[in-house]
Amino acid sequence: MERYPGSGEETPQQKWAKELDRIRRDFEYDGYYITDSLRIRKAGERRPDHEA
Repeated sequence: MERYPGSGEETPQQKWAKELDRIRRDFEYDGYYITDSLRIRKAGERRPDHEA
């Protein structure tokens, strides 16, 4: 049975977004961050312009 957003259940994309937010918070606590392209960077590390 396929679920739809109005059914009260999260879509796989929503679940992934929540999990990624949790992972990002954990990394930030340790002095790192995750870019939109899912690269892990040390906080304060110089970023290429396209990721700034």
